Amino acid sequence: MGRALETQEVNLDQVIALTLEQAKQRYSMGANSISKIADMCEGNIRFGKVRRFHREKIDKFLLDELSV
Repeated sequence: MGRALETQEVNLDQVIALTLEQAKQRYSMGANSISKIADMCEGNIRFGKVRRFHREKIDKFLLDELSV
């Protein structure tokens, strides 16, 4: 039998363009909430049809909103 695929945990503080699953995990929110927040803070990154979420912009937006 072949060896099992080894996986490493990703430190989400080092990722700039988060996938939807990474964003859901980082912010503990659902897909709709993350999409709305990304739209409000211009935190969308698009590669053709692929959508990613700009971690730094979303982090800043959430910190600014929560500190008010």
